[in-house]
Amino acid sequence: MVRAQRSADPCIVLVGATGALGAAVLELIGEHRMRHREIRLVASAQSAGREIPVGGRTKTVHDLEDFDFAGADLVLFCAGEAVSRRWVPVAMAAGALVVDASGAFSAHPEVPLVVPSVNDCLLAECPEAVAVPSGMTVPLTLLLQAVERWRGVRQVVMSTYESASGLGHQGVDELLEGSELTLSDPGAELPADRFRPALAFNVVPAVDRLLEDGASCQERRLVEETQRVLGLPDAEVAVTCVRVPVVSGHGATLFVETGDPVDRQGLVELLASLPDFVVHDDLVPHDGQVVRDGLVPHDGQVVPDLATHDDRVVCGDLVAHDGLAARAAFVLRDGKALGSVPTPLTAGDPDRFHVGRVRVSPHTSRGFLLWLVFDNLRAGGASTLLRIARIALASRASDERLKSSPR
Repeated sequence: MVRAQRSADPCIVLVGATGALGAAVLELIGEHRMRHREIRLVASAQSAGREIPVGGRTKTVHDLEDFDFAGADLVLFCAGEAVSRRWVPVAMAAGALVVDASGAFSAHPEVPLVVPSVNDCLLAECPEAVAVPSGMTVPLTLLLQAVERWRGVRQVVMSTYESASGLGHQGVDELLEGSELTLSDPGAELPADRFRPALAFNVVPAVDRLLEDGASCQERRLVEETQRVLGLPDAEVAVTCVRVPVVSGHGATLFVETGDPVDRQGLVELLASLPDFVVHDDLVPHDGQVVRDGLVPHDGQVVPDLATHDDRVVCGDLVAHDGLAARAAFVLRDGKALGSVPTPLTAGDPDRFHVGRVRVSPHTSRGFLLWLVFDNLRAGGASTLLRIARIALASRASDERLKSSPR
């Protein structure tokens, strides 16, 4: 295999550029989240020729069937599993680093499955391809790794509430069409091509097809990905995945049984210290201090850029945050505590995971429950994918410098 020659900034190829996840990736790239010298957009023949703005410039979408991956440094796959199974080997043969978000390689023994801040050390080995887990796996593994180190994890029971955008533009279109049709004619037969039964004004207690044991493919994937990322193949994780009539934004309820007793304040502080987590909580801090635009470190100086939008942050006890002694963050908006009810509509920052309704189990102190919600296309998808790509590219560049340095 011949690797493409690389300059400081990569040539990026985005496969699935016109899909929902691809659009989120382009949105983040346009916000300067990924440096590049060139970006090439690729999709199916149906989308070929479309013009898409990227960072102030217009790019033409290429037909995947005729596309040449030569010269690409990084190829991001944001299409379906069938597309990835066929074309990932082609991109790898051209010498590109491949980051695949389809799920096609999430169980492949030679392709690392990576969650940044959990097991991104695997990228130091400079793999030729990296698999991105499902959006729900990302916050779940971040949380469980921290709890395992803090109090130990015995078992996990999770129910997910997944939006229509999990099936891309077509899923959203079918939900909106069905909703409009129901409102105009309650007795009408609803479209059910992407969701069966129809999703409009409904809740479907399965995501993806059902297997012989009664679990769904999505449930099986979430369990296996969690075990693999954490390196705990025997971890007891039980999941029920539900599709709900929400356009975008996934939610989940979570019960975790721990090895040692849990105190609520310590739990809230642990959650607030996790990377990209925001705790929505009405816990009254002991000092009642309120600041804008950040956490308060122990010396009383504000750390900027940690709060979002016009939120205020109520500060509690000291916790560790990116190596800095800081106080746990509790979000206020418009002078009112957001409390324990972040929702897909109201949570806020689309690139963070939002937690609320945090409580210790009423039956045992060795367990807790919480509610999790996040933007599945941004926090659970595009942000994670681009973060993996940046770390993997940096590892490759470092490896190539070592190989080229005089002995």
